[in-house]
Amino acid sequence: MSQLKCDFKVVGPVQTNCYFLSNTDTRECVIVDPGEEAGNIADFIEKKELKPVAILLTHGHFDHIGAVDKLKERYDLTVYASEAEKDTITDTTKNLTSYFGEPFTVTPDVYLKDGQEIEIAGILMNMILTPGHTEGSCC
Repeated sequence: MSQLKCDFKVVGPVQTNCYFLSNTDTRECVIVDPGEEAGNIADFIEKKELKPVAILLTHGHFDHIGAVDKLKERYDLTVYASEAEKDTITDTTKNLTSYFGEPFTVTPDVYLKDGQEIEIAGILMNMILTPGHTEGSCC
């Protein structure tokens, strides 16, 4: 039976944790909060011999979404986020990118509802809405 492994890499100017949840049998992984440094994240993935299949976002601030588009394109990934976070992710003032360099937004492929269960890379997950830091923060 496969196990879940969790690795992380610190990225970006505010030292955000980017996590890699991987299936130990298939080496498929989910990238959580790729805040910046897409090249360094890709190097980490290659070094660990992981196979990215998706990106999960815990919330939509700049330091959690900065590398989404580059990684999505490079690995043809599906991006998941909380449905309640849509306004933050798609607004350059709310996602804070308008205050830190070039304003940008990302567009998740799948918006999850509180309590929704999904399976990615053989990993069964349950999205839990945890508003506070942002309206749609989730675990």
